[in-house]
Amino acid sequence: MVPAGWVWALLLWLSASPLVADEWSVYRAQDVVFQFQASDSVLARVVLDDVLEGRKEIAKKLGGVPEVGMTVYLAPSESVFRALTQGRIPHWGVGCAFPDAGVVVLRKLPGDVDVLLRTARHEVAHILLHKSVSGPVPVWFDEGVAMWAAQEWRLTQSAEVFYAVLFGGVVPLSEIDAVLSFTSSRAHLAYTESLLAVTFLLHAGGADAMGRMISDLALGTPFPIVLFRVTGWTQGRFETEWLHYVRGR
Repeated sequence: MVPAGWVWALLLWLSASPLVADEWSVYRAQDVVFQFQASDSVLARVVLDDVLEGRKEIAKKLGGVPEVGMTVYLAPSESVFRALTQGRIPHWGVGCAFPDAGVVVLRKLPGDVDVLLRTARHEVAHILLHKSVSGPVPVWFDEGVAMWAAQEWRLTQSAEVFYAVLFGGVVPLSEIDAVLSFTSSRAHLAYTESLLAVTFLLHAGGADAMGRMISDLALGTPFPIVLFRVTGWTQGRFETEWLHYVRGR
């Protein structure tokens, strides 16, 4: 997730950069435009196919939201990735979404296609979520939904949160709004907490909780009210109950 204030600067950069204008190859499928370097054509086809399939699956998981169009860039190197994102993404970032612009930027990860595919789905989820709601949502919800939708879960993540709870190192959910300023280890913990918070929300609200929430958010209902309608808890009480849930796990 990135601040909305520089989305237009990004669009100007993408449209004016010689790298983008002259050196990118393009695949077009349905309403997805996928830009890549010619040397990555095979990988790009794999990622594009998974983006199309992932978009369909994620839209269903979010309650049947529209499968909106988007443009995806596969940066061939870290330097190109930093250039495309204007250096606004922390060094630990390997992908980002600009939902207002409908743009995803991915960094090629040599030899680790699975991580790249999960990252792509994560960023696609950000776009589908933001295109389906009206008004802001907390970053923990935004990131947690993206991780849940992309099925980003590993056993080691449970251990990390367990130790954070045990030794008092849990990041309060409200502080996750500043995740882009975190160190890599603190950010990793914050993302895992976000996923657990969304998992708990679905546990508390029922199987249709996500669809109900997004329907309410689409009408412009403030997030705290939507959360209360689904769980019966204020944001503060939700965090308290979530911590009990994490300790139990």
